[in-house]
Amino acid sequence: MAAEMRSSSEPVVPDPEHTEESDPAERLLRPFRRALQDLNGENRTVEALSRAAKNAGRTPNSKSTMHAVQQCVRLPAAGAVAAYVAAVTDDNAALVEKFVERRDSIAAELKPDTASDEIEPSSGGQWSRRRLAALVAGTAVVTVVVTAVITALITAAVVGPDTEEPTAETGAAPQTGDDPIFSGCSADAVRANAPQTVEGMSVFVIYSPACNAVWGKIERTDGAGAGDSISVVTYRGNDPTRSDTQRAVEPGVGNAYSPLIVRSGTEPICVTGSVTVDNGARTIKLPEPQCT
Repeated sequence: MAAEMRSSSEPVVPDPEHTEESDPAERLLRPFRRALQDLNGENRTVEALSRAAKNAGRTPNSKSTMHAVQQCVRLPAAGAVAAYVAAVTDDNAALVEKFVERRDSIAAELKPDTASDEIEPSSGGQWSRRRLAALVAGTAVVTVVVTAVITALITAAVVGPDTEEPTAETGAAPQTGDDPIFSGCSADAVRANAPQTVEGMSVFVIYSPACNAVWGKIERTDGAGAGDSISVVTYRGNDPTRSDTQRAVEPGVGNAYSPLIVRSGTEPICVTGSVTVDNGARTIKLPEPQCT
């Protein structure tokens, strides 16, 4: 099976100063970086992205900001992420919100709010009531956390290790419905179907050996996007009406992918989809589903 063709031709060049070993933040940043770069399916230059962000009324919108977000060596500010995503998606509000929410969740893991732990004497040399309460509360939290850790260690020793394989990126076992990029399953993804291109689109069935999961991806080949949409459907067997069928409809983009399905047994997993053209006037559907 050929390796997945990423929507961006620019490779992700590892920064030797910020490897996962030397910087634990890299574990969280790597899938987010990949998602940001994959979003730029049309490979727009930073100059073009800067202009698009300005036209969308987003700030900051400089070329250096666009470059910094796309490289994502450090977690960008929420406003910078919003400007970048708006620039590459023609200001798709849903995608902007999705990426900013993901950025904020990473920020919370990287640097939890510690304002309540900053205890200083008041001007009179006494601890203020609010700060003293914060200190007491912080001590209580630490006690609870330590107790929970000890309990977890005892439970693990008695019950034994979890039988599910965690993903390389997140440390959590993948679940049907997860985002393949944010879950880390795209790290070892390969293309599982023969090249399939129809009018206006290329269809990919993507498989992750580490996650044992499959998802679908469609790339536009007509250069369109604004005013049109991409639909991707991934399902088990021959029944797209099943409850665990995964769907994605993305307007105004050059490529889109569905949430993943974790494989169970030998039942095939199939992908189908469509694109609209001429501002939604016509829909081009995949003639036959692609399965693996």
